[in-house]
Amino acid sequence: MSTVACEGCQEELGTLEARIYKTYQCRLKACERLRRRARALNALIVSTSLAGLISGIAMIRDPKIYGSNGDLLWVIISLITFSGSLISASVNYSGRSRDMFLNYRKIQALSVECEVLKKHPQRQSHDEIIRLKTEYDKLLDESENHSPADYLKSRKEEMLKSLSENREEGSSGGMGAQKLNFRQRATLLGSNSLDWAPWLATIFPVALLSRIIQVLV
Repeated sequence: MSTVACEGCQEELGTLEARIYKTYQCRLKACERLRRRARALNALIVSTSLAGLISGIAMIRDPKIYGSNGDLLWVIISLITFSGSLISASVNYSGRSRDMFLNYRKIQALSVECEVLKKHPQRQSHDEIIRLKTEYDKLLDESENHSPADYLKSRKEEMLKSLSENREEGSSGGMGAQKLNFRQRATLLGSNSLDWAPWLATIFPVALLSRIIQVLV
């Protein structure tokens, strides 16, 4: 393998480093998204399970605690718990977030390797860049891809960082072109809605438990 600095390697290496770093940012956001959804779904399953258990015991003591349709409410809770368990097993957010975590850490290490190589032109060569590209392609195939929302969230962070830096420097150049369009905002809204949906669904079991508390008080 040649160790002589080659013409054009610096530019090629810079392009590769930028691509790898962008992938790292997107995979990081994907890991955070999967982790949030795993926690939210687990919270829904736990809350509905507890609500079903406690309300079932309460209905044994007082069959009319929830009115004439108390048995129907208990069946609905059981269905929600069962459905949540099936969804949790099928989507496997916890396992996927762990895989994504391991993947983005490897991509982060590769990005650092490119950054170090950029500072040492004498070590740059086409063979070394090909090796880095091959390693990058392998890492892309090791894990599922990030979603469009993950990309937009990483891009949004860059926009906010750039905006903050521009304000500190007293400049506002390029701010208008950095705004997300309607379709991109809708993509982010849809992703955020899926993140928060399980948490909103926990309102139902909490309402059932609050009825028991009211009766006891």
